[in-house]
Amino acid sequence: MNSEALLIGWLNTHAALQSPAYSDVPAGTPDDPKPDMFITVERTGGQRTPVIDYPVFAVQCWADRREDAAQLADTVAQILTTDLPLHWNIGSVDVNSTYNFPDPDSDLARYQLTVTATITP
Repeated sequence: MNSEALLIGWLNTHAALQSPAYSDVPAGTPDDPKPDMFITVERTGGQRTPVIDYPVFAVQCWADRREDAAQLADTVAQILTTDLPLHWNIGSVDVNSTYNFPDPDSDLARYQLTVTATITP
């Protein structure tokens, strides 16, 4: 099981979240522009055993304005800690930190959440 894909898929199906989640920053084209606000998810570490996965994720919330990125990060944190643990194979989810994380390569604002989880395959 790919825990990164699980989290991205779950975020993309959550009704209260209006911003899409990706594994990479979407490039955007004239026919398919980059969304105004979006989320990226990257597994940055964590232990994996044959029975349980303990992933650590960097969940980044992107927007045109810093205030919007911060609000999206707050919404994602709330959803992750209240709704995701109800998923059948998620034992727990913790948001360990949330911080402003400006992107040096774009004009977009970005907040990052450090998230840990316990997942049974």
